Amino acid sequence: MKEHMNHTSDIRIIEKPEELPFEVIHQLLEKAHQQLKEQGVHMLTAELTGTQLKERIGNGKCFVAMYQNIPVGTVSLRFVERNRWYYKGSCADLILLAVDPAYTGKHIASMLLQHVEQYAVSLGYTGVELDTAETNTKALQIYEKKGYRKVSYFPASNKDHYSIVMYKWIDNAPFSKSYCHLRYQIKKCIVRLKNPI
Repeated sequence: MKEHMNHTSDIRIIEKPEELPFEVIHQLLEKAHQQLKEQGVHMLTAELTGTQLKERIGNGKCFVAMYQNIPVGTVSLRFVERNRWYYKGSCADLILLAVDPAYTGKHIASMLLQHVEQYAVSLGYTGVELDTAETNTKALQIYEKKGYRKVSYFPASNKDHYSIVMYKWIDNAPFSKSYCHLRYQIKKCIVRLKNPI
């Protein structure tokens, strides 16, 4: 996969070099989720060690946004089996998206999303799944703007917040926006009734 270059901001998206330790990825996640942590939402991924992050990515790929040879953002794509109403089979699962808050305004998150979507397509996938905390409104706005639809809802494993599952069909979505919205709202109601937080 070729690197993605934005000449206006000098950001390069590359596959994580072997010599770049996963501890650097951990630090990026920690910085990116600091504001959520201050709001009382503890993102599990921001608390994982470098070794645990590597294990979480598993058979996938980790990508890094570089600005003047400084890692300023990251995202990973792993591959998991899904049997959900919106997707069945091997699924491209976007995880560990983070941008150093000191580098906001350079459209790094958008570049990382575009890069992993292109990577997924190059492997024959027709869409990408992700999830994030319901309180992570900034990320949700970015995802929706980029074409991701809310498709499911669940309580986080540490039971301190709810998370939203989103899916983006790269070419043509087999379901209408209104149908996805209806399925999402039904799931949200059921989850909140069964799992009050």
